[in-house]
Amino acid sequence: MPPIFFSAPFLAATEAVSRGFLWYWEQCDGVARAVIGFIAIGSFASWTMIIKKGLDLRDHRKENVTFERYLQSVEKISALRIKDTSPYGKLAAAAVTVCQKSAGRISSRRDVDVCMGLVENAIQRALSRQTTLYEKYLVALSTCVSGGPFCGLFGTVWGVIVTFGSLTEKATISQLAPGVAGALLATLSGLALAIPSLIAYNALLTKAKLMTSELENFASLTADRIENELIAGIHDEAERKQPATGRLAVDMPTTNPATTMPASATFTTNPLTTNPATTNPRGTPDALNLGQY
Repeated sequence: MPPIFFSAPFLAATEAVSRGFLWYWEQCDGVARAVIGFIAIGSFASWTMIIKKGLDLRDHRKENVTFERYLQSVEKISALRIKDTSPYGKLAAAAVTVCQKSAGRISSRRDVDVCMGLVENAIQRALSRQTTLYEKYLVALSTCVSGGPFCGLFGTVWGVIVTFGSLTEKATISQLAPGVAGALLATLSGLALAIPSLIAYNALLTKAKLMTSELENFASLTADRIENELIAGIHDEAERKQPATGRLAVDMPTTNPATTMPASATFTTNPLTTNPATTNPRGTPDALNLGQY
């Protein structure tokens, strides 16, 4: 049995590869070449988006970690002036800005609830914007994944139609093969676009979802921290007012009830304890008037 390297199929494949891309390009008609050119442009755009998106997500991740470490070192987040451009920074800035607009008008737990409602709305808007930023270019990549093979298939079908339409009654396989080979080049181009785009899309989408989940956790943590700071501010304000009230109560002068009793006050005596000598209607003691009864 001859070695595979010297077999007829292997030699034919080697000869086909040695012909190069230009030979197959020459076998394509105008429509197939237009399709291949369009796929080539899509492939260039796809690789550009893949590289840019990967770098953007990596940079956003580093910025988020740096900003989160900064917030952990800050004692009070609601008093900050945040100008950070990271996704975490933009989200925290939106929440803190709304909280600072309500500063000075929070004196009860109900005011805290109203303020937190506004803060949570601002966080949701910022979260939506940052999620859209994370998913940027992914829709275009998915279009390349799904549309690339179909564009290539269109070029192949068109080339096969043209090839078979140009055959004569005495056509041979040598006349048919070049046209079919050129038509299949369009399908190959479509797959070359779709396969890398599919792999990159899955990887970038997974990373974007992970970062979105981290952003949601950070948003929840930021809201809880702001609420705790507002509640602590109410308690501190109450403690500052409480000692002042106590001093006023101590400094008030003490008065004697006997000296401040109104002149119009009257007293009633218990009849059981009254002295009969002082209450006899005739003005004489009852002991001296027993004979009269």
